[in-house]
Amino acid sequence: MEREQVGRIRYMVALISEFAKLYGLAPGRAYLYLKRFGGMDYVEEHYEVLHTLSFAEVLSDLSVICQRHGGFLMYDGYAALPRF
Repeated sequence: MEREQVGRIRYMVALISEFAKLYGLAPGRAYLYLKRFGGMDYVEEHYEVLHTLSFAEVLSDLSVICQRHGGFLMYDGYAALPRF
């Protein structure tokens, strides 16, 4: 596997892990949520820019992207609040 691919994979694993912590989800559930509501597609498409930003900025972006695609988790910058 190429070095760049390894870097992308590590970044995505770390991002999923941080997303899971933020919302109190298991990492597998966080991945499924991000996949279902467009977050993973967003990260894959915009990786070159996103990996230069802070995780806080990217997590906030992911929250908005997923909400726009029907997701229900909200991020207010301080805590994750479920939205029903």
